Amino acid sequence: MAIDTNNKFFRKAKIQYQKTSNFLKKRFKRDEFWGLTLTILVVAFLYILFLFSGIIEDLINQDAIVLADTRIENLLYAFRSPKYIHLFLWITAWGIWPIVSSLVVVLLIIFLILKRKDYIIALLVTVLGAWWFEALAKIIFSRPRPDVAWYLEKSYSFPSGHGVIAVAFYGFLAYILWRLVKSWKAKAGVLIFFILFILAIGFSRIYLGVHFLSDVVGGYLLGALWLILGIGIIKWFDFKNLDKQKNEISSKHKKIIIGLIIMELVFCFAFAFSFNPTPLNVNLLKKESVNNPLALFNDYNLPRYTETLVGTNQEPISFIIVASSSKSLIDDFQKAGWFSADRINLISLTKFFQAAFWHRGYNQAPMSPSFWNSQVNSFGFEEPLSSSSVYERHHARFWQTGFSTDGSWIYVGTASLDDGLKWYLISHRISPNIDAERDYVFSSLLKAGVVSQYQKIQFTQPEIGYNFVGDKFFTDGQAYLIYLK
Repeated sequence: MAIDTNNKFFRKAKIQYQKTSNFLKKRFKRDEFWGLTLTILVVAFLYILFLFSGIIEDLINQDAIVLADTRIENLLYAFRSPKYIHLFLWITAWGIWPIVSSLVVVLLIIFLILKRKDYIIALLVTVLGAWWFEALAKIIFSRPRPDVAWYLEKSYSFPSGHGVIAVAFYGFLAYILWRLVKSWKAKAGVLIFFILFILAIGFSRIYLGVHFLSDVVGGYLLGALWLILGIGIIKWFDFKNLDKQKNEISSKHKKIIIGLIIMELVFCFAFAFSFNPTPLNVNLLKKESVNNPLALFNDYNLPRYTETLVGTNQEPISFIIVASSSKSLIDDFQKAGWFSADRINLISLTKFFQAAFWHRGYNQAPMSPSFWNSQVNSFGFEEPLSSSSVYERHHARFWQTGFSTDGSWIYVGTASLDDGLKWYLISHRISPNIDAERDYVFSSLLKAGVVSQYQKIQFTQPEIGYNFVGDKFFTDGQAYLIYLK
């Protein structure tokens, strides 16, 4: 059947289709700013805005990334060392106002010398807009800083100002340098350097405990929004001045620019090395006294389970131990034939992988961290099997609760048996019968004669579950309440 092209509905559809087609064609035109360039910028801006809105929603609803925030901070706090603190203080200094503001001023002077009005406007819009919105967001959300901060920061936590300025300013600087260099190898080098530098600034804030992970991610996204606006301004000038020649730089101006850059770098490096704020005294534990160790769970509602990074339950607590001190707890486990696990660091991990590869013994091999009440385990104890291999070992983790009873401190712990390695030596595989390991740990303490009194209590319901690496376990839900001599 022939189509009547004179039909009014057909003509209307054809006109409408033509308008849509023309609109889409214009969005992909390469020879004008309002075409493909603007399309890419708008799509990128909306996508980043969508991600930033997601972070805000997570913050309001206490979703996964926010639930992980405190545990990540506590994990990094547990592995802090003086030499790394000095390194990350130097890195974080590149995001504070004396360095950033001086860099901005020097760049503005250079752009004035180069007569780059587009760069001047774009830089001011990017940096000032990012700074203003970051300050406004801090006031709106009023999120407190983490409890493990290495030094005092007086502003609110979300979003990270360092994260904002790292992407907005250093991202802008990376874009300018990327435009200046000619070879793709050099362009790739610029991008890789600044990406790593921006990530290092963000990580320094988390490592030093002055920001949560979600603060830094939110800061990155907010900075990216203003970076896109700055790039858009430059691209608009590019199309506007398409047929105009750029002024050549005289040798005198080149010398001035080089001198400014050298002096600024000397100042920035010197200031970063001298940045050494006064550290705070951090104590994550409450110091309270209770009449009965079980009051921690009945009256204070402390968790009866260990937790994954995002706060979901893992294995239940197997031990509630009362000891005179942490040293006494460690000494008693050593009397029972257990070794204290080394802290996780580059040296201990190297020794662990060497022992795993060559099937050698390493009695103090580091353990993967676990969480209880958002805290990383305070102690790790292990006892190798007869093979003395890092593949198989008894191990137990314990946490300081910060609570005391009758002058002695209360600790909680779990135990399991590592019966192999998986994921190419990255993680141990545990035996599912964690009750057998619980009883083994107790019997070793009992045989060593360090137990003064004990009782076995029904602590949780019997259950079958999985730990954070997907290993299955089952338990009758009982736990030992032990008083050490």
